[in-house]
Order: sequence, then structure tokens, then C-alpha cells
Amino acid sequence: MSEFADVADATSFLKAPSGLAEYSLGPALDLANECLDLASPTYWMTEVLNAVFGFNPLDEVMKALVGDWEAYSRCGQAWGHVGEAFGALAQNITAGNTTLDRTWDGHAADAAFTYFYGLSSRLSDIGAEFDTLRGGYEDAAQAVYFAAKALKDYLSGLSDKAVIAALELAAGSALSVTGVGAVIGYGLAGLEVAAMLKQWGRATELLGKTQGLVLGAVATVEVASSAITKLTTEFVKVSAYDHPAPTV
Repeated sequence: MSEFADVADATSFLKAPSGLAEYSLGPALDLANECLDLASPTYWMTEVLNAVFGFNPLDEVMKALVGDWEAYSRCGQAWGHVGEAFGALAQNITAGNTTLDRTWDGHAADAAFTYFYGLSSRLSDIGAEFDTLRGGYEDAAQAVYFAAKALKDYLSGLSDKAVIAALELAAGSALSVTGVGAVIGYGLAGLEVAAMLKQWGRATELLGKTQGLVLGAVATVEVASSAITKLTTEFVKVSAYDHPAPTV
């Protein structure tokens, strides 16, 4: 029976996710902290943002991206581990089937080979779909990761411009008695507002692209989930192997 030893240990893949291997979602968490830090102490800066945009851009970014994306990525890793376990099972069945085929001939042997070949193929297909599922989760998490890194810089620049605009508006109002001071103050504030609009335009463009990437990843997850459901539902039709002629 030693000839039928497993070639892969399926249980070795059934382990808890180890965390984020290739990247950290720290920027997404930093982005949330950045939004909170920027918005909380400066009421007058928030008023400038609301006056320019009609809403607070910091709140919009928070609603769009903030979430436990690190847990989402770990979930993807877990699906990948399940897929690897299915792949290992398929390898073991294929290896055993090949060994059996070398020493057993006849109609019963052919039927057994066909059965175990189909079983191995089904397990391999299920494993591949779980790997696709992992990829979808990872793509979504990566999209948010890279967006958060860029948006953190955009929002920091936007907030800086809002602060400068607020100071220049205040200076314009304070110097309004001279006329010239008001023109200079309000004029400089107008330049900052124009720069803010441009900065927010870049941020919204990035948000749109990120949303598209996440939706694409979600579509991948949905297709893979549907395929797994179909494969596992039809799996019961394989049933247990029944020797067609026990006396042969």
C-alpha cells in the first residue's frame, strides 16, 4: 500500500491567513486618520471646503474607501488556501489512479480509471475557482491600497490650500478698508480655490478608477462563486465509487 502514499499534504494548506504578504493596508488606515485629523480641529477650514464644493471632500473620501480592507484581503488568502487544499487532493487522486492503472487491467479497471480521473478533474476545477476567488479579493484590496496612498497626498494638499484660502479671505476682509488689500487678499484666495478644484478633480478621477477596479474585482468574485456553487452541486452526482464486478 506504500505505492499509494499521498504526494501532497492537503491539510497543510488549511491554515489561518498569515496577513498581507506583498503589501500593507496601512495607507488606508492612515487615510482615515488623516481625514479625521484634518477635519476635526479646523472649523473655518471646513467652512471653506463646504463653500467651494458644497460638501466636505474629506467626508466623501471616508465614505468611499474606509473599511476593514485588511480583513478583506485575509479572507482572500483563506479562499486561496482552500483552493490549494483542493488542488492537493486532486494531485493525490491522480497519483493513485496512475499507480493503479499500471497494475490493473480490464473493464473494471477502465471504469475505475475514468471515475477517479473525473473526480480528480472536478477537485482541480474547484481549486482553480477558489484561486480565482482569492485573486478577486486581492485585486479589490490592492486597488484600495494604491488609491489610499495617492488620496492621502491629494487630501493633504487640498487641506493646505483650504487653510491658505481661509487666511487670505480673512486678510482680505481685514484690509477691506484700503480697497487694495481686499483685492489682493480675495484674489489670492481665488487662486487657491482654483487650485483646490483642480486637486479635487484629480482625487475624484482616482476614486472613479478605483471604483471601476473594485467593481471588476467584485464581478470576478461573483463569477467564481457561481462556478464553485455549480461544481459543488454537481459534485454529488459523482457519488462513491462502486466496483462494477467485485469478483473480477
